[in-house]
Amino acid sequence: SWRIWEYKKALPRAFFVTNAIVQTDDQKIIDTLYNPLVDLRKTVILEETPPCCVDNVASEATVSILNYEPEMVELSVEGQSDGLIFLSDTYYPGWKATVDGKETKIYRANFAFRAVEVPKGSHTILFEYKPLSFQIGVWTSVASLIIVCIGIMRMHEA
Repeated sequence: SWRIWEYKKALPRAFFVTNAIVQTDDQKIIDTLYNPLVDLRKTVILEETPPCCVDNVASEATVSILNYEPEMVELSVEGQSDGLIFLSDTYYPGWKATVDGKETKIYRANFAFRAVEVPKGSHTILFEYKPLSFQIGVWTSVASLIIVCIGIMRMHEA
């Protein structure tokens, strides 16, 4: 026989919040995450204060995942106020984010995840994995290929 268990208190993969707690110490971030008085459905813990006003005003927003691939995540949000979109994917250097095509900062949220600011209204958020090391590798390979081709052409001329 089989049993299937469903954890009904699981948070969605992406959701909207209007409340942020700023903690710079890793241990304090972890302590805050385990604090039963902190509602992680409505609050994210960040290491720095976002420029927009995260004002603790309860507000609703609809967040939908439009496309989810290993190196790209596209979200749609329709919100009544400014806030943050929390994405429960790992925070890691090399990820870039845009809101309606304009680059935006990715905040490390809840110790290991990502969050971006989003103004009220309807917006598209795009996360793309574009590490600098990959770009350097591509340009190094292209330069090497050009140098090899030039060397082969000169050998045939001689």
